[in-house]
Amino acid sequence: MKRFLTLLAIGLVTLAHTASSAGATENTFPITPVSATSTSLDCEGNACTQVTLTFDEAKQQYKVQNNSNRVVRVEGSDWAGGKSIAVEAGKTDYLPMKSFVGAYRANYE
Repeated sequence: MKRFLTLLAIGLVTLAHTASSAGATENTFPITPVSATSTSLDCEGNACTQVTLTFDEAKQQYKVQNNSNRVVRVEGSDWAGGKSIAVEAGKTDYLPMKSFVGAYRANYE
């Protein structure tokens, strides 16, 4: 038991030293989230040129404007999971998200 506790203590000290020397801090994530204050969002999909995505400060959600003549499905992921909405042609709807992890997707249905 004493040997196990000694090895555990050495492992924890090594881990703490490695994290501090690498400049790691609390809440360090491998993927940078795109927040409401960001000026640009990356889009993937075949309808990206027809979708306008803006953050509505009052509703604390992203507003999706579909500028095409077809239904577009917009999907995004955040730390809690993913959200998806279908926006009718020429209409506006809200994607209930405050931030994105990675790019959002916009595809014709």
